[in-house]
Amino acid sequence: MFCKTCGEKCPSLGNYCLNDGTYFSQERVDFKLNGKRKFCQDCGTEGGSGQNYCLSCGADLKLYTKKAKHAYQEPSNKEQATKRKSPTTPVALPKFSLENLKLAIIPAFISIVILTVISFGVLSMSQSYVTDLLLTGDSELSEITEFLGVMGEETDANVPDLSNIIGLTDIMMYSTLQGSTFEFEATSSDGVDGSTRASIDLPNGTFLYILIPFVSLFIGGTVLGARNRDKQGSLLGLNLSMAVIVAVILAIVSIFAGFSYKAKMASEFFNVNIQMANNYSFIGTLLISFLFALVFGGLGVLFSRNYRKITGHLPDLMPYGVAVHQAFSTMVRGMTLLFVVFTVYFATKVHELKDSLGMFLAGSGIETLLEKSSLFVVSLSAQLSNYVWNLLHGAPFHLTAKDDGEEMSLGYSIFKGLTSSGEQESEIFFLQQMLEGSSLGLSLKIALLLPILLFVWAGYQMAKGHENQLKQVAVFSLVYSICMGGLAHFTDLSFAVKISETGYGSEEVSASLGFSGVGVLIRSFIVAFFFSYAGTWVRKLKS
Repeated sequence: MFCKTCGEKCPSLGNYCLNDGTYFSQERVDFKLNGKRKFCQDCGTEGGSGQNYCLSCGADLKLYTKKAKHAYQEPSNKEQATKRKSPTTPVALPKFSLENLKLAIIPAFISIVILTVISFGVLSMSQSYVTDLLLTGDSELSEITEFLGVMGEETDANVPDLSNIIGLTDIMMYSTLQGSTFEFEATSSDGVDGSTRASIDLPNGTFLYILIPFVSLFIGGTVLGARNRDKQGSLLGLNLSMAVIVAVILAIVSIFAGFSYKAKMASEFFNVNIQMANNYSFIGTLLISFLFALVFGGLGVLFSRNYRKITGHLPDLMPYGVAVHQAFSTMVRGMTLLFVVFTVYFATKVHELKDSLGMFLAGSGIETLLEKSSLFVVSLSAQLSNYVWNLLHGAPFHLTAKDDGEEMSLGYSIFKGLTSSGEQESEIFFLQQMLEGSSLGLSLKIALLLPILLFVWAGYQMAKGHENQLKQVAVFSLVYSICMGGLAHFTDLSFAVKISETGYGSEEVSASLGFSGVGVLIRSFIVAFFFSYAGTWVRKLKS
């Protein structure tokens, strides 16, 4: 290789001339006269004035250029970090417009249709469980149904069918985590007038129901993104429009969901008026549906950009996108792994139970439950994966029960074990003995390695070529803790019953099972921040 300025022969792998220090990088030039280039860079032959090609070897001397451009310069470390940190596509504020609403109508409609179809499937399976398990044989609910049927025949009253008291719209409301509020009132006049009123609040915290809107809205978001690939800058506004449409539709459905039942039973011996109702919150359905549609639909939109990634696109779309991506990924990876483990474990146990007790359970409701255990296993595994993942962050699990002013509370955490308050020492002693004799505590302590490794890996990934690593870790911990706290708040299982009767006063019974949302949020932030920051140091030590 020869210098293009002085003609000196130089090593082919050199970057600079040994004689005059000329840089050998290729210049990005078009057509302009360059008087400095006198010798051929390939063979070293001196060229004449005005020659654009070497007379000896025919190499292009690039003597004439149309327009001068700067030679390539390696950017500084600070410029590289800025380039990595800056998103290639700036985030624009979402615009809620009539045009976006028109484009979002079809994806929103697709989401509602899929949600309806899945809800219908869940309803069919649920009714099959109720019919086979509770409305056959000698169960109490079967006896109640027969009693109501006899009363209806004697009084010509329209008695409700308990097996179909939950309908399609109820399942759709459950998918938005809306609980039921049942109200019952009966008045009688059989010589002594009296009335009985009861209200039952059943907040819905079943984790499995979240999968219904997730699947339907994710597909709707994917369709939205695929249909509007040329509108990348307005996808956030389109997602917002789809969320509004879905939320409004489901809120309208909440008005017609539930049931209202009135009956009058009269005979020569009694006169009873019965009113029953089940209602859902319009505002609650509107807000939760909007939140679900915005998040799940947004994930579908991201997926439509590249079918191999979901939140992996966020680093190119928004500041601190790596931190947000790692927050979602860490939670999903951890809970999915636990869900798979629990599903395999419970499916194996159910199969062993059917083999060992099949002949003793023949014809019973338990046999029916075991034969149709797939939905039960999946639901239980999903709920437990959520609960155990919270336990692995140091959050205590609570069971609280109240009965007419008396309160009992049980708690369990990995480090403190079983704790209690109230007067139930014998029951607590039994539970403590049972837990001490099991391997639950040791298994949970070993499982602590799972979130720790995922947090360290997230910190390691965030440390790749990014400045302000402390801010990245802080954003990661904040997003992660908000997701965990919100999930813990919405997946509590609880109920409350209030009964009042003329001449006997009123009585209240309630119970709740789950975690404190605020407590999970605080603990998740601390644990995520500590171990993810440790992951950034692992990256530094390796480099």
